[in-house]
Amino acid sequence: MNMTIPLQVAPALDSTLGAIQIGIIISIFLYGAMCVQAFTYYQAGFEKERMHIRLLVIWCLIVETVHTLFITIYLYQSTISHFGDYSYLPVAPWPLAFSVTTSTFVSAPVQIFFAFRVYAISKNWCLSMTSTVASIMRMALSIATSTLANRGPTLAIFEQKYLYLVAWAIAIGGAIDVTNTTALCYYLLKGKSEMRRSRMIVDKLVTWTIETGLLTRLVAWIAHK
Repeated sequence: MNMTIPLQVAPALDSTLGAIQIGIIISIFLYGAMCVQAFTYYQAGFEKERMHIRLLVIWCLIVETVHTLFITIYLYQSTISHFGDYSYLPVAPWPLAFSVTTSTFVSAPVQIFFAFRVYAISKNWCLSMTSTVASIMRMALSIATSTLANRGPTLAIFEQKYLYLVAWAIAIGGAIDVTNTTALCYYLLKGKSEMRRSRMIVDKLVTWTIETGLLTRLVAWIAHK
């Protein structure tokens, strides 16, 4: 007697699990680059740096390590612990939900640091405090987003109810990066002296400011899209 066992047709995973895997792989690669940068910074005179900058570097490294641990746990749960369980994909377990918060705990202090760099070269308290308050607001939105996503039944329901929170967090983060980058570039170029060496140093600072501000925000925007 021939028996035919029906095969369960797997749904297309390119836009769900596949996108998550690609994003996590890129994130771990960038985390490795950050570790190399931190090690190089430590060798290049970490002990001679100001205390608040040293603490910022250590804080970013620790929190980014926790963030990488969270997304790695989620990847293992999705591909190993819940292998073949397609009902697990639409939910947001705690490692995925709170990875958003941990990433904000890295970006917010860095944005605040750049905001005060703007004040250091411009003496414009209004601009710096605006960026600082916006960074704190974005952190609060990220905490709320993570909590609601973890408590919600599915990501689809969360998107219907609270998509505006995610949109506001992304918009505020982008506005902060653009504001800090534009202000730093403007005031650096405005105060550039006529000496050739000074011009070269300022040009490098402007380039690094764009790389750490606008380019990172552009990549983050593309990733969210």
